[in-house]
Amino acid sequence: MVRKFRKSLLLVLLLAMGVLVVGCSEDSFVRRAFRGESNRTSFIEGVTGPRQVIVDQESRDFEVDAVKINEEVGEEISYQWILGDSNLAEFTSPNEAQTKVIGRNPGITTVKVIVDGVQSGEIPFEVLREYNENYYTYYETIKDINDELESGFHAIVPAQDSTRRGYIAVGYTDRNNNQVYPYIVKANRQGMTIWDKKVGDEGEHGRFYGIQDVVYPFGGNDWYYLIGYQRETSKNYRPYIAKMNNVGEIKHHYLNMAPSNDAYLRDGIAIQSSEVANQADQMVAVGNIGISSQSKMDPYIVVVDIVNENEGSVDGENMNTIIVKDDALLTEKYYNLESIVRTKDGFLAAGLVGNSRDNSNGILMRFNDTFELQEVYGSYGGSSSLPRLWKLKGEDNHGFIGEEDEFVVVGDNGYVARVDLSSGKIEIKDSTNISDVSIFRDLLNVDDGYILVGTDGSNGVVYKVDNNLRNAKHLGDYGTYIHSIAESTDGDYYYLAGTGRRDGRIRGYVVKIDNNGDIVKRNL
Repeated sequence: MVRKFRKSLLLVLLLAMGVLVVGCSEDSFVRRAFRGESNRTSFIEGVTGPRQVIVDQESRDFEVDAVKINEEVGEEISYQWILGDSNLAEFTSPNEAQTKVIGRNPGITTVKVIVDGVQSGEIPFEVLREYNENYYTYYETIKDINDELESGFHAIVPAQDSTRRGYIAVGYTDRNNNQVYPYIVKANRQGMTIWDKKVGDEGEHGRFYGIQDVVYPFGGNDWYYLIGYQRETSKNYRPYIAKMNNVGEIKHHYLNMAPSNDAYLRDGIAIQSSEVANQADQMVAVGNIGISSQSKMDPYIVVVDIVNENEGSVDGENMNTIIVKDDALLTEKYYNLESIVRTKDGFLAAGLVGNSRDNSNGILMRFNDTFELQEVYGSYGGSSSLPRLWKLKGEDNHGFIGEEDEFVVVGDNGYVARVDLSSGKIEIKDSTNISDVSIFRDLLNVDDGYILVGTDGSNGVVYKVDNNLRNAKHLGDYGTYIHSIAESTDGDYYYLAGTGRRDGRIRGYVVKIDNNGDIVKRNL
């Protein structure tokens, strides 16, 4: 016993200095703590347990691993499990080494255990409401929960694990002096967190704007590509694409290590660049590059080879970067590409044109298959101006191979329109403004029309239109801003991701709804 105690003494000293050890066993995590009494008879090696339980349901096991130091003490080890707020839940076996928790009322509390007078660290624990609506923020300690940290999601995709079907949402979390870090959450179909993580070391700020699943519907290994931007303190923002497996391990980084100016990626698509590939072999992402402090920004395209990659490396060589310039077609100060799709003859991108991100109109750019600019539709001001445009989607919602010449675009002022390329030029058809106060950020093609998501300035909004982009129906309001929509894998349900307000703070927000806009119960 003495040898085991000495081996564990390093852990005790680390904890005394404020180091928190976190385990990584999917949807449970570990806290280790030791109070350091002079007459100690036992110490706690580890406490494991679930992060969440649904109200009126029973959780998986909490368990403490405790060791008797002094074998001459003949008494049995005593246990006492304690909840920070006993109104939210109750233990099934509060005086045993192993216990479950039954949720009673929604909210966030803490769990700890006292073993022979030795107190463990506190584990954050959440009781979820009956309906599948979730608020997220990244935390490592109890203090983080109470800090005024904000988070949000820009994109969501369904997760395809055979035993853990659910979703992966990506965005940002506030961790230090209002600087945000890329943030990822994986949850099961009930909305229970499997894992979450922030990406980057201290000072590496940024966010993820997009995520592409190259498995579904493409087949192959289970990989996700996260698209966004990142920077080290006082350096330029740089384009960033990360390759992640289904347990949250980032296996490959694509970074332009030293761009000449700030560079941002907003969205992207996985494509099959040739008929020989038979799978997605390239990632195409879009955004802008320039002097952001002066809003002098050019359209920006990044192409990466996702087949011939060196796993585990920070790889800038495979990132082909294209700054789009054309003195005849691009004459304004500010451009930003927000979305891109594959076409029969190349690519079509949608975004912004103007003096700045806030002071701008919408624009469409048509490229050939080598990303040479062929045509621009829309202008800053004037009779040909469009509302700011945020997302393009084709019939299959993905644009993997590029067999389409008709797409739907959404934007500000409740704008939705069909973009027809069948004549070899950009033509706008069936345009309408559903709601002047709404900003639509994403859309999903479903059997009988399209679902449009965004915000009206105060609430996240969801509308449905028919295949002619008419007969709009308001399905409901959710959170404060909906940025993304994805179809679930377990029925006719949809995941909405964005931001919501809880306890007066902006949180990452995901809700699961049915065809009628009703929030789905977690047990369905």
